[in-house]
Amino acid sequence: HAMKTGEVAEKAGVNIQTLRYYERRGLIRAPARSVGGHRTYPPETVALIGVINAWSPSLYFDLHVTDGMDYQYDITYGYHGFDGDGAWSPKSEAWLDRVFHPAVDSTLKAQGHVPLNICIEPVDDNDLSKGLEVGRASPRFSHAYADLRHLPAILVENHSLKSYRQRVLGTYVLLESTLALLGREGAALQAAIAADQASRPATLPVTWASGGARTRELDFLGIDFERYDSPASGAKEVRRYPISRILHSPRKRNRDERSEDSRAA
Repeated sequence: HAMKTGEVAEKAGVNIQTLRYYERRGLIRAPARSVGGHRTYPPETVALIGVINAWSPSLYFDLHVTDGMDYQYDITYGYHGFDGDGAWSPKSEAWLDRVFHPAVDSTLKAQGHVPLNICIEPVDDNDLSKGLEVGRASPRFSHAYADLRHLPAILVENHSLKSYRQRVLGTYVLLESTLALLGREGAALQAAIAADQASRPATLPVTWASGGARTRELDFLGIDFERYDSPASGAKEVRRYPISRILHSPRKRNRDERSEDSRAA
């Protein structure tokens, strides 16, 4: 049966404000409304919140298939702290960038895959020559929410235009190599998590202002594209072709200096 806010909060072991926070961040679906205008939640909401509170893995994966920007890479994944970017759990995210990323990429490449360890999007969807963006995601994304809770997480986003077999094999190798890596380096990851959990920063930001974007260069393994006049939209659109093309050193801007709610992918 549908449950009201107070009933859900009591059964899930959280207060009402925490429940509303989960709703705002997209961790639970927006509830329906009763005839009287009260929020009503399905029973599975309690189960989901219970998982959020009770399950504390040392490392977890969120596996996705995307239909966004296409490229040559057949296994792509993201995490906070790429190349020294900001993270809420700096020790854990540094482990992902300096230990996890090199190890799993080496195994993936040895098995014939083309990995990419950042979640990206174009600066301008209609002009890929303007470069790419990568930044800190909002907590409605799994890896960002985990970063806030000091739990390392990997968001995997493989492309729907790649063959099913290739996507499955790439994900399999990624997970298999991760298990092998944890057997060797799991203690270091546990130490990083403990350091983040014990950290008590001297200052905490309560507001921010937009700053200058960090710019880096990258030879991106994209595919060929052209801009054309679309008879459907009446505007310039991008048509992509399954032909390999290296976009030589496009700008890759980091959005860390902007609002923490800016989306990364």
